[in-house]
Amino acid sequence: INEGSGRTYFLSRPRRFGKSLLISTLLSIFEGRQDLFEGLFIYDKIKWKSFPIIYLTMDKMNFQDLGLKETIISSLYKIGKEHNITLVANDTKTLFEELIVKLSEKYGKQVVILIDEYDSPITQPLEKSNFDKAEENRDILKTFYGALKPLDKYIRFIFITGITKFTKVSIFSELNHLTDLTLHNKYTTLL
Repeated sequence: INEGSGRTYFLSRPRRFGKSLLISTLLSIFEGRQDLFEGLFIYDKIKWKSFPIIYLTMDKMNFQDLGLKETIISSLYKIGKEHNITLVANDTKTLFEELIVKLSEKYGKQVVILIDEYDSPITQPLEKSNFDKAEENRDILKTFYGALKPLDKYIRFIFITGITKFTKVSIFSELNHLTDLTLHNKYTTLL
């Protein structure tokens, strides 16, 4: 959190290890809710400021019915509407870029991006042996995450979690500055 702007992190842990709780904690921190942390270590260790936040929980999205591309587009439009931002793009990458830039410009601050269970659109079809759908969703996610790299100046912090580590199979190839905390000694006790 204190390492500055444009920090991009990835953490993979098995189910029920507390990844979603960690994302919720980061959400509260970046909302500037210091009161929630009274008596805890972090309480006086950071500068408490609120940031515009894009928070996506991929396993809660209804992508099985609507399709992943349509679900992501709908989710991004919903976030824009919550912030009274008019979005016009109609593809995942351009829409994500547009939302990030407009949020940053509206609030005069960099954006925080929190994505939980990034791999759910791939693992769910794989569990049903639907390899074609898993591959299709992987390609959609690759394009979607590709929006992040050129927007460093608009992004304060990115944290992505999941149960699998697909980082080496091109999902994050566009996001080559991703810091993988999964096996990092400093973060072994994080969850």
